[in-house]
Amino acid sequence: MRGPAVDRPPAGYWVCMRSRTASCQPSLDQPFRGVRSLAGLRRLVSAHGAALGLSGERLQALVTVVHELAANAVRYAGGGGRLRIWRA
Repeated sequence: MRGPAVDRPPAGYWVCMRSRTASCQPSLDQPFRGVRSLAGLRRLVSAHGAALGLSGERLQALVTVVHELAANAVRYAGGGGRLRIWRA
C-alpha cells in the first residue's frame, strides 16, 4: 500500500535556499512562547496560508502541522520556538 503523494519542491528551490537572497527570505517569521501563544499562531498561519492561495484541506493541513510542531516545541523543547515559512 502506498502512502499519500508528496509534493516535491519546485525546481531551483534548494539553490534559492542556499543563496540567501532577499527573495528567499521567509514569508512568515514568528516567534512563539507558551501554550497561550498557540491559538494566535494557528490564526496567523491560517491567514498567511490563505493569503498565499491555500484553501480547504491544504490550508487545514498546514494549520494542523504547524500547531502540532509548535505544541511539541512548547511541551518538549523549552517552551517556545520560532516559526518560519517560505513560499516556494
